[in-house]
Amino acid sequence: YDQNQSLVREIFIGGIIITLINWFKTHIFRGHQISTLQTQTLKTSKLLCYNESHYYQTCKRQKSKRDTRRFNYEEDSEDDDDNLTEDEEEEDEVFQKYKHYEGDEIATPEPTHRVIYVSSTRVDAVLTKAFGIARAKIEEKLITQNCLVNGKHLKKKSYQAKVGDCIDLIKEKAGSHNTVQRIRVLDIVGGKSRSGNTKVILRLWKKAFPVEIS
Repeated sequence: YDQNQSLVREIFIGGIIITLINWFKTHIFRGHQISTLQTQTLKTSKLLCYNESHYYQTCKRQKSKRDTRRFNYEEDSEDDDDNLTEDEEEEDEVFQKYKHYEGDEIATPEPTHRVIYVSSTRVDAVLTKAFGIARAKIEEKLITQNCLVNGKHLKKKSYQAKVGDCIDLIKEKAGSHNTVQRIRVLDIVGGKSRSGNTKVILRLWKKAFPVEIS
Protein backbone atom coordinates (compact mmCIF):
# COMPACT_ATOMS: atom_id res chain seq x y z
CA TYR A 1 0.00 0.00 0.00
CA ASP A 2 1.02 3.64 -0.37
CA GLN A 3 0.77 6.30 2.31
CA ASN A 4 1.62 9.85 1.29
CA GLN A 5 2.50 12.56 3.83
CA SER A 6 3.57 16.17 3.20
CA LEU A 7 5.34 18.67 5.42
CA VAL A 8 6.03 22.35 4.78
CA ARG A 9 9.27 23.67 6.30
CA GLU A 10 11.20 26.94 6.36
CA ILE A 11 14.98 26.94 6.57
CA PHE A 12 17.34 29.92 6.97
CA ILE A 13 20.56 30.17 4.97
CA GLY A 14 22.66 33.36 4.86
CA GLY A 15 19.74 35.66 5.57
CA ILE A 16 17.42 33.93 3.06
CA ILE A 17 14.18 32.13 3.95
CA ILE A 18 13.67 29.03 1.83
CA THR A 19 10.20 27.49 2.04
CA LEU A 20 10.18 23.78 1.19
CA ILE A 21 7.47 21.16 0.91
CA ASN A 22 8.56 17.59 1.60
CA TRP A 23 6.62 14.50 0.52
CA PHE A 24 7.20 11.34 2.43
CA LYS A 25 6.01 8.53 0.22
CA THR A 26 5.74 5.24 2.02
CA HIS A 27 4.95 1.89 0.40
CA ILE A 28 5.40 -1.83 1.03
CA PHE A 29 7.68 -3.78 -1.21
CA ARG A 30 8.12 -7.50 -0.65
CA GLY A 31 7.17 -7.25 2.96
CA HIS A 32 9.40 -4.25 3.71
CA GLN A 33 8.26 -0.70 4.40
CA ILE A 34 10.12 1.75 2.22
CA SER A 35 9.96 5.57 2.54
CA THR A 36 11.16 8.02 -0.05
CA LEU A 37 11.49 11.78 0.30
CA GLN A 38 10.68 14.25 -2.43
CA THR A 39 11.33 17.97 -1.96
CA GLN A 40 10.08 20.99 -3.85
CA THR A 41 11.04 24.62 -3.21
CA LEU A 42 7.95 26.75 -2.89
CA LYS A 43 9.61 30.17 -2.53
CA THR A 44 12.66 32.05 -1.32
CA SER A 45 12.65 35.43 0.39
CA LYS A 46 15.11 37.67 2.17
CA LEU A 47 15.05 37.81 5.91
CA LEU A 48 15.05 41.61 6.23
CA CYS A 49 15.55 41.78 9.96
CA TYR A 50 18.60 39.56 9.66
CA ASN A 51 20.07 41.68 6.89
CA GLU A 52 19.41 44.92 8.78
CA SER A 53 20.91 43.48 11.93
CA HIS A 54 23.91 42.17 10.01
CA TYR A 55 24.29 45.55 8.27
CA TYR A 56 24.05 47.38 11.59
CA GLN A 57 26.62 45.13 13.23
CA THR A 58 28.95 45.46 10.23
CA CYS A 59 28.68 49.25 10.24
CA LYS A 60 29.18 49.32 13.97
CA ARG A 61 32.37 47.27 13.67
CA GLN A 62 33.65 49.42 10.80
CA LYS A 63 32.85 52.64 12.70
CA SER A 64 34.60 51.28 15.75
CA LYS A 65 37.71 50.54 13.69
CA ARG A 66 37.67 54.00 12.14
CA ASP A 67 37.28 55.67 15.53
CA THR A 68 40.16 53.65 16.93
CA ARG A 69 42.43 54.51 14.02
CA ARG A 70 41.53 58.17 14.29
CA PHE A 71 42.13 58.16 18.04
CA ASN A 72 45.49 56.45 17.63
CA TYR A 73 46.42 58.84 14.85
CA GLU A 74 45.61 61.81 17.09
CA GLU A 75 47.64 60.33 19.88
CA ASP A 76 50.62 59.67 17.66
CA SER A 77 50.50 63.01 15.85
CA GLU A 78 48.87 65.23 18.45
CA ASP A 79 50.34 68.67 19.02
CA ASP A 80 50.96 68.03 22.70
CA ASP A 81 52.48 71.50 23.03
CA ASP A 82 49.17 73.12 22.14
CA ASN A 83 47.04 70.89 24.34
CA LEU A 84 49.21 70.89 27.41
CA THR A 85 50.91 74.22 27.60
CA GLU A 86 49.12 76.89 25.60
CA ASP A 87 47.36 78.14 28.72
CA GLU A 88 47.21 81.35 30.61
CA GLU A 89 49.58 81.17 33.51
CA GLU A 90 48.82 82.48 36.99
CA GLU A 91 49.07 86.27 36.86
CA ASP A 92 50.94 86.65 40.16
CA GLU A 93 53.55 84.07 39.18
CA VAL A 94 54.25 85.69 35.81
CA PHE A 95 54.37 89.23 37.16
CA GLN A 96 56.84 88.22 39.85
CA LYS A 97 59.07 86.26 37.52
CA TYR A 98 59.31 88.59 34.52
CA LYS A 99 60.17 92.27 34.46
CA HIS A 100 57.88 95.06 33.37
CA TYR A 101 58.82 97.17 30.40
CA GLU A 102 58.40 100.91 30.55
CA GLY A 103 56.82 101.10 27.11
CA ASP A 104 53.97 98.82 28.16
CA GLU A 105 52.64 101.26 30.74
CA ILE A 106 50.66 103.07 28.04
CA ALA A 107 48.63 99.92 27.36
CA THR A 108 45.21 100.52 28.91
CA PRO A 109 43.82 96.95 28.89
CA GLU A 110 45.17 94.44 31.38
CA PRO A 111 47.52 91.97 29.70
CA THR A 112 47.32 88.22 29.81
CA HIS A 113 50.27 85.85 29.80
CA ARG A 114 50.59 82.86 27.55
CA VAL A 115 52.99 80.06 26.88
CA ILE A 116 53.07 79.01 23.24
CA TYR A 117 55.13 76.51 21.26
CA VAL A 118 56.28 77.42 17.77
CA SER A 119 58.27 75.62 15.11
CA SER A 120 60.10 78.88 14.41
CA THR A 121 60.62 82.11 16.36
CA ARG A 122 60.00 84.16 13.23
CA VAL A 123 57.67 87.06 13.95
CA ASP A 124 54.94 85.76 11.64
CA ALA A 125 54.95 82.37 13.37
CA VAL A 126 54.84 83.91 16.85
CA LEU A 127 52.01 86.30 15.94
CA THR A 128 49.98 83.55 14.29
CA LYS A 129 50.17 81.43 17.41
CA ALA A 130 49.74 84.24 19.91
CA PHE A 131 46.62 85.79 18.38
CA GLY A 132 45.17 82.71 16.66
CA ILE A 133 45.14 84.53 13.32
CA ALA A 134 45.66 82.79 9.99
CA ARG A 135 49.24 82.92 8.74
CA ALA A 136 48.09 84.53 5.47
CA LYS A 137 46.53 87.46 7.34
CA ILE A 138 49.70 87.98 9.36
CA GLU A 139 51.76 87.98 6.17
CA GLU A 140 49.38 90.55 4.69
CA LYS A 141 49.97 92.77 7.74
CA LEU A 142 53.71 92.49 7.21
CA ILE A 143 53.50 93.28 3.49
CA THR A 144 51.31 96.35 4.08
CA GLN A 145 53.64 97.54 6.87
CA ASN A 146 51.06 97.11 9.60
CA CYS A 147 53.47 95.35 11.93
CA LEU A 148 55.87 97.17 14.23
CA VAL A 149 58.78 95.68 16.15
CA ASN A 150 60.05 97.95 18.90
CA GLY A 151 58.23 100.86 17.28
CA LYS A 152 59.66 100.36 13.79
CA HIS A 153 58.05 98.89 10.70
CA LEU A 154 59.16 95.33 10.16
CA LYS A 155 60.88 95.03 6.79
CA LYS A 156 61.69 91.32 6.80
CA LYS A 157 59.16 88.71 7.77
CA SER A 158 62.05 86.34 8.43
CA TYR A 159 63.00 88.44 11.47
CA GLN A 160 63.50 86.20 14.52
CA ALA A 161 61.73 87.41 17.66
CA LYS A 162 64.01 88.08 20.63
CA VAL A 163 63.48 88.37 24.36
CA GLY A 164 62.22 91.87 25.16
CA ASP A 165 60.79 92.54 21.70
CA CYS A 166 57.59 94.59 21.59
CA ILE A 167 55.55 93.54 18.56
CA ASP A 168 52.48 95.55 17.53
CA LEU A 169 49.83 94.61 14.99
CA ILE A 170 48.20 97.79 13.68
CA LYS A 171 44.42 97.42 13.57
CA GLU A 172 43.59 101.01 12.63
CA LYS A 173 45.39 104.20 11.74
CA ALA A 174 43.85 107.49 12.84
CA GLY A 175 45.75 110.75 12.72
CA SER A 176 48.59 110.74 15.21
CA HIS A 177 47.62 107.39 16.74
CA ASN A 178 47.63 103.74 15.80
CA THR A 179 45.26 101.27 17.40
CA VAL A 180 47.28 98.12 18.01
CA GLN A 181 47.32 94.66 19.47
CA ARG A 182 50.58 93.90 21.23
CA ILE A 183 52.77 91.10 22.45
CA ARG A 184 55.89 91.39 24.56
CA VAL A 185 58.33 88.51 24.33
CA LEU A 186 59.23 87.70 27.93
CA ASP A 187 61.28 84.57 27.41
CA ILE A 188 62.40 82.08 24.78
CA VAL A 189 63.24 78.86 26.53
CA GLY A 190 66.29 77.00 25.25
CA GLY A 191 65.98 73.48 23.94
CA LYS A 192 63.15 71.85 22.05
CA SER A 193 59.93 70.16 23.09
CA ARG A 194 59.16 66.52 22.27
CA SER A 195 57.71 67.63 18.94
CA GLY A 196 60.74 69.80 18.16
CA ASN A 197 59.11 73.16 18.91
CA THR A 198 60.39 76.14 20.89
CA LYS A 199 58.70 77.41 24.04
CA VAL A 200 57.94 81.15 24.06
CA ILE A 201 56.45 83.07 26.99
CA LEU A 202 54.46 86.17 26.07
CA ARG A 203 52.71 89.09 27.64
CA LEU A 204 49.68 89.63 25.44
CA TRP A 205 47.30 92.51 24.81
CA LYS A 206 44.64 90.99 22.59
CA LYS A 207 42.28 93.91 23.10
CA ALA A 208 43.49 96.77 20.91
CA PHE A 209 44.51 100.12 22.41
CA PRO A 210 45.77 103.46 21.01
CA VAL A 211 49.47 104.20 20.68
CA GLU A 212 50.89 107.57 19.70
CA ILE A 213 52.90 107.51 16.48
CA SER A 214 56.49 108.49 17.19
